[in-house]
Amino acid sequence: LLVVSTLAIFAMACSDGGSASLIQANDAIAEHTHDDADEFVYIIAGEGSAHMGQRNEPLSAGVFMMIPRGTAHAFAVGKKHPLVFVSTLAGGHCS
Repeated sequence: LLVVSTLAIFAMACSDGGSASLIQANDAIAEHTHDDADEFVYIIAGEGSAHMGQRNEPLSAGVFMMIPRGTAHAFAVGKKHPLVFVSTLAGGHCS
C-alpha cells in the first residue's frame, strides 16, 4: 500500500510481464509516462477525465481504456470522488 497525499495505490499483482494496481484518487494525478509498458485502465467508481495531449476522455464507472507506452497522460477527478480504478501495466518490469 502506497499513500501519497490523497492518492492510495494497492499493488494487486506483479510479474515480469507487468503489474496491476488498484488506485484511489481524491485529487488529480499529474502528467506522466510509462516508457516500457502500455497502461490499461478500468474505472470502478467515481468520475473524472483522462488527458492525453489534446484529447480529454471522460471517465466513469465501467469505462475501459488503453494508453500506449510513451504517451504522456494525466487524470483529473470529477465531482464524484474518489476516482477508483484498476491500472494494469503490460510489458513493463515488476517493481
